[in-house]
Amino acid sequence: MALHPLTERWLAAVSTGEPATVTSLYAPNAVLLPTLAADIRTSHEAIERYFVPLMQKPGIHVTTWGEERVQRLDSPSQEGSLVISGNYSFVWDEGDLPSRYTFVWDVVNGRAQILTHHSSVVPPA
Repeated sequence: MALHPLTERWLAAVSTGEPATVTSLYAPNAVLLPTLAADIRTSHEAIERYFVPLMQKPGIHVTTWGEERVQRLDSPSQEGSLVISGNYSFVWDEGDLPSRYTFVWDVVNGRAQILTHHSSVVPPA
């Protein structure tokens, strides 16, 4: 199954290894509930601080697996909001971390931004 282009955009940003590139996808008032940190990130500065050590892991990249679900929501912008959920793994030289994700994207003035990103480790079966 093909990934939604917005998921592909996020994956491409992560693959740059540049925290600022990833953070630029998030709205100014975005919320990040990260996989590898306990605190909720609610500003660009806090979101970027989360991605800095992650991007420094040798060989870091993200792979997806399983199906992705896309839901369209009504949006105050009238351009559209999407909820995109699925599974990904953070992979680096020393290991990997199977996780699941939910992104809420909003399109305002033709620009898609992440409003909410929740990521958590997949629990053992």
